[in-house]
Amino acid sequence: MSRLPLSTFAPIKTIDAVTRLVGYLSVLKPRERYDSRECIAVISTEELKLQFCREAVEMKIYSASDYAIYSVISKANMLKEAQELAKLKSEKKRRKEERKKKKRECQVLESERKLKEKQTIKEKEKKHQHSLLSPAYKSTTSHIAENLIIAKDVKASSFSVIKGCIYYLSYKLESVRIPAIPPEILSNIEQTFTIKKDYSSYGKNKSDRRFIFEPATDLSTFLIEATQASLRLGNSSVYIDKEVKEVVEHGIFSLPWRYVIFCDGYMFLTHPKAKGRETIDPFRYDNPSIHKSYANFMPYIEKHAVKLLVEGHDGRITRLLNFAEFAKIFPHLTSYTQMDDKDISIDQIHPVINSAYSIDEFRNARFINKSRFLAYLCKVQRPGYKIYYLLENVVHESSDSSHDEFGYLFVIRESIKTLTLIYENVTDESRSSLVFHISHSDFDTAVKFIAQFLASDEKNKRLKLARGQVRFNRHVRSYDRITHTAYEEWRRLINYLIRYGSY
Repeated sequence: MSRLPLSTFAPIKTIDAVTRLVGYLSVLKPRERYDSRECIAVISTEELKLQFCREAVEMKIYSASDYAIYSVISKANMLKEAQELAKLKSEKKRRKEERKKKKRECQVLESERKLKEKQTIKEKEKKHQHSLLSPAYKSTTSHIAENLIIAKDVKASSFSVIKGCIYYLSYKLESVRIPAIPPEILSNIEQTFTIKKDYSSYGKNKSDRRFIFEPATDLSTFLIEATQASLRLGNSSVYIDKEVKEVVEHGIFSLPWRYVIFCDGYMFLTHPKAKGRETIDPFRYDNPSIHKSYANFMPYIEKHAVKLLVEGHDGRITRLLNFAEFAKIFPHLTSYTQMDDKDISIDQIHPVINSAYSIDEFRNARFINKSRFLAYLCKVQRPGYKIYYLLENVVHESSDSSHDEFGYLFVIRESIKTLTLIYENVTDESRSSLVFHISHSDFDTAVKFIAQFLASDEKNKRLKLARGQVRFNRHVRSYDRITHTAYEEWRRLINYLIRYGSY
């Protein structure tokens, strides 16, 4: 039979029309069939063209590799993938928006909860102030009439007690009779107490909110009950007279000195159990009588100064309680910093270097793993330079005797003109790291100068370095030190020094 012209089927606008064309092509001999491009050209939509190609391939009328057939199927597949990808992105965006929405809702709920909690505390305090008033005391003076009851039936466990002070909410009672009383002692006191506002001290400092026991003799009763509770816990001595040393996330405790950093006009206090950003943004206490040089006398402070009593919340220090008592030591520290010592002048060279090691030799030594400071300095040591083992002769003004300590000199920074060296004492890890900036061209001579200075019989060398009283007449351009307050802070300053050359 003769082949029907393609126009017989055109235009193809329905699935049935596509099926008829495919059926007709299937009965024709391969050499009589229309060209695939001609067939596709008379099909009106992309969906019908794809239908035609799939049916034609399935019935083996045309090969899947036929260019026209392949082009239509590939285009359809790419379009489908693009649509699925867009759908996936849209779903991902929707989920992200839902998470943000839920997070905002949670934040709003948390803010509302905290606000409600604060309001509840205020209302509770207000309720105590107004509903638990003592019976009206008839007096001609309005001052006595204002002595309101703060609270009745207060449990001893509701107080926070440090040496010299009892705290209740935002109120406090101060007395030299009060020892530090741990919470476990307070929780074993069964008697309850009534407290009221103390207006007798308002003329001195109106910002203070103070309380007294009602009757006032209950302070003695409170201290006696605390002593008896201590004995009931099985302590042979009166436990409440011992210092409260436990560090807590919430409450009052004594802050170890290693978490205190002195600066000129202020000091930083870091909570030992700090979380997150509090480690790099600690509590700052400002006072013009504080000086950076006080860090040089930490052994004296630890021995003679009262410990800092702080209040913490959620791993962050929120208040310093006894600065006035701590500041009593400041006149003594000031007199130390104003000592009229002679400057040290180093201008002669004597070979006092014990040994020198390559980075690999030093890294293989087992002892460096015992010190985080040595291990990190070895890690940042500049290649091509030796690590020097130096003697440090320790001589104090207050003692006629001296003793030897040892340490290592590292090269941690190299620029066109200068090198930065760090001396780390290994005999006493509490000693500061000494920083020396030297001329690049005078490396060998400068190392010998530094070694001569450390091994010299000069008294109070480190103290005079801290005051800037040491003059290296040649080779050493400048010097500084990094205290071992905390390892992370020390490491941060070392990295800053490596990057910028100074801090």
